[in-house]
Amino acid sequence: MRQLFFPFAVLGASACSTGLLWSGDVTSAIITNGLLAQVEGSGGCRQLDERDTYRSDFFPDLTFVRSTCLDEHANVHRTTIAIDSGGQVYLLKSPADIRFMTRQHPPQKLTSSGVVDYSVALLEMMGRIGNNDIIVRRASDVSSEHLARAGIAADDLIVSHISGETALDFVAWVTVRSEQRIHSFKVYVDRTGFFSIMTE
Repeated sequence: MRQLFFPFAVLGASACSTGLLWSGDVTSAIITNGLLAQVEGSGGCRQLDERDTYRSDFFPDLTFVRSTCLDEHANVHRTTIAIDSGGQVYLLKSPADIRFMTRQHPPQKLTSSGVVDYSVALLEMMGRIGNNDIIVRRASDVSSEHLARAGIAADDLIVSHISGETALDFVAWVTVRSEQRIHSFKVYVDRTGFFSIMTE
């Protein structure tokens, strides 16, 4: 597993509040390094083009910082980190990263009605869903023109939904569309917040 505390390990710091121990410049550098460390591919990104902070109803005790940047080939990368009240930074590039975070900070309000939204939130954190992607929740969310561009027959369209549920876990589909493509993720979620991508 990749280092989930990469920015803090570099500075030799442990679980403590960034706001209490570091100046604003150092705190900003930690966040920036954590976001840039998740960019894959040759060259990576040299700087962040956008950055914003948000909160999630599923993780009320965490603060999330997300960013976008362009690599040397002008490909867009989206990365997110989470910061807890103790100052720990969680990188969120992969399902393994997400599972580590959810073991430390189990999600709140995770019910069957919220599984699709929970999965969407995690896929966004991992950069698998873009800022301009539309979540397909019903067939009417996709026009015939979109279907034609994506090469998908109307009968083959999978809308976002829970496809299986037991007392312990869920299987769900999340489908998103952009101008040029329609993409579906089949995900597994248990009631503790454990998350994995089964197919995509």
